[in-house]
Amino acid sequence: MKILEAALFPPGNISGGGIVVMQSVQSMASFADVDIVSSEPVVDSLPANVRFLGCLEHAHFSLRRLAILLLRRRYNGYVASMDAFEKQMDLDSYDLFHIESSSSPIGVDSAVRLGKPMIIRLHNIERDASYNNMKQDGHPLKQLKRFFRFYLPESACEKRILSMRENVLFAFLNERDVQRAMELYHVNQDQCVIIPVCVPERKVDLSEKDPAEPFTVLFTGSFWYHPNKEGLLWFIEHVWVPFRKEMPERNCRLILAGRKPDEELQEMCRRYSVELVDSPADLNPYFQEADLCAAPLLHGTGMKVKVAEALSWGVPVLGTEEALIGYPADNDCIMQSDTAEEFIGALKKLTASRLSPEKKKRALEIWRRYYSPERSTELYRKAVDRLLNRKTF
Repeated sequence: MKILEAALFPPGNISGGGIVVMQSVQSMASFADVDIVSSEPVVDSLPANVRFLGCLEHAHFSLRRLAILLLRRRYNGYVASMDAFEKQMDLDSYDLFHIESSSSPIGVDSAVRLGKPMIIRLHNIERDASYNNMKQDGHPLKQLKRFFRFYLPESACEKRILSMRENVLFAFLNERDVQRAMELYHVNQDQCVIIPVCVPERKVDLSEKDPAEPFTVLFTGSFWYHPNKEGLLWFIEHVWVPFRKEMPERNCRLILAGRKPDEELQEMCRRYSVELVDSPADLNPYFQEADLCAAPLLHGTGMKVKVAEALSWGVPVLGTEEALIGYPADNDCIMQSDTAEEFIGALKKLTASRLSPEKKKRALEIWRRYYSPERSTELYRKAVDRLLNRKTF
């Protein structure tokens, strides 16, 4: 079997989008040959039967592009480049097209023209994600610019793609996104499958932690992403600072590790002695040190990769309802708090002792059952089998 993977994000092991694409590619590569075309070069290692075909070039926004959008609902900065790229490829040789976003039409028109089956994987409901990004700018002119550059084209493209009824499956990250797609676009539920975020196995140290070392609370994520920054500013001011004042004798620390923190976040970290790691090349050392991962997101879309990553390291997660969308309720390793008082109460309880090997094993079992590569491969095999109506590959 041969699959064409069209992705705006290249597969990778750092950013959330790249991790999700890497999951798709590695899962499909377990039973098929996969060719990739994306917007950026692939820098992380891939399975031997995966080929990177090249990068797409982004065209600047223009009135002509806007006219194409309004007339054909096809606008995307990479469409022209993909059209040219497709002329050089033997697209008829592929058994299946895997499209990595509902906000991008790259590869979709060719699949429809050739009658090729497609799996569209939705990282978010892009209409909602684009709206949230647009509203984060307080300046009306910036909001207007985002409306025309992102919200309008992405919403129109998603509406067009999710209106397709033949030869296509939609792979969602969680049940909430399925329900939202049905509400917005009247998607046929029979076309929907759920393939959650799944992440690789780690080399986890299950030995006892040194009780003399500080209890480490970790947050990971891109700081330029507004819901991450918004949640962190709230958490530091309303949770971490009051908690430290109430429990000054507790030996604990808060580490924030991610990309592109702005001056506001840097200043707050300096003021309250929060450890800030700007754009670490490798997050593994921080997960190895962590006793708890915090996910205080107040708004957002999709499914939070940081939660699956923490579980794969055997680290329990304390997060809001938004942060834990798509994850099973578990009072021991996946713990929900939605108010400052609830977070503070949970921290008082959790920071009384270091993370135990037994609790690490329970977190790993949740990861292994729901969010491991083996689980992802199983779900992809079932989805492809369902789409192609085949029992063998």
